[in-house]
Amino acid sequence: LASRPPDRGLAGMAPKPRVMQRGSFPSGVEVHGEKYMAMTKTLLPGESYHAERGSMVWMSDGVEMKASFGSFGAMFSGENLFKTTFTNTTNNDSEFVGIGVNAPMGSLIPVNPSSLDGGALNVKRGGWLANAEGAEVTAAFLPTRSAAACCCGGMSPLIQKVAGNADVVLNAGGTIVQVDLLPGEELVVDTGSVVAFSSNVQFDVRQVGSCDTCCFAGEACFNTVLTGPGTVYVQTTGYDKIKSMFVRVVDN
Repeated sequence: LASRPPDRGLAGMAPKPRVMQRGSFPSGVEVHGEKYMAMTKTLLPGESYHAERGSMVWMSDGVEMKASFGSFGAMFSGENLFKTTFTNTTNNDSEFVGIGVNAPMGSLIPVNPSSLDGGALNVKRGGWLANAEGAEVTAAFLPTRSAAACCCGGMSPLIQKVAGNADVVLNAGGTIVQVDLLPGEELVVDTGSVVAFSSNVQFDVRQVGSCDTCCFAGEACFNTVLTGPGTVYVQTTGYDKIKSMFVRVVDN
């Protein structure tokens, strides 16, 4: 997805969002399901694959599973202190491990950070799911234009930063949409819908509108504004939105 040029359509038109397609996944990865997605990663002899603790659903007999230390920063960015490493200990090139999403109505997002503008990706807390050797997941401060963006932008001040020349899989809720922004182009997003954005993208907030709009339009007081150049990933059904749905059902 990230290597595909932005779809501009007619001259002067705004960037067109694109729904993530199955063909975007790297070779060796088979995807299962439309929502509550899972994936099977084929491991070559000696190959290792890292995933969030507790995300393994199935694996072949020739795969060895070990707990490995992540980083202290992982604890502050929504992950566990330890991650799970799966290694093909045989000479068989068809060993595999199955990984499931960790979010309700979860979908998978494949990305190689090195192919993005800036060579890295800023990810919401808990968004990382798995990666091949060569990728690095660390804690980072949310790069914002203002204090208001840090407090009201829908992302924690401490987020995850994903870098390296290797395939990474993120997870989020609902349908996943990618938008490629040219320099200076802006995308206005509901504060709870931003999953990740490349490191060149600028992050800020904007007041929704008048007092009536804030109180009665159901869109809160602020929207997130992302300014290119770079790539943005948006989810349609975040965890907070799912919680509010259940609260309304219980109240009724």
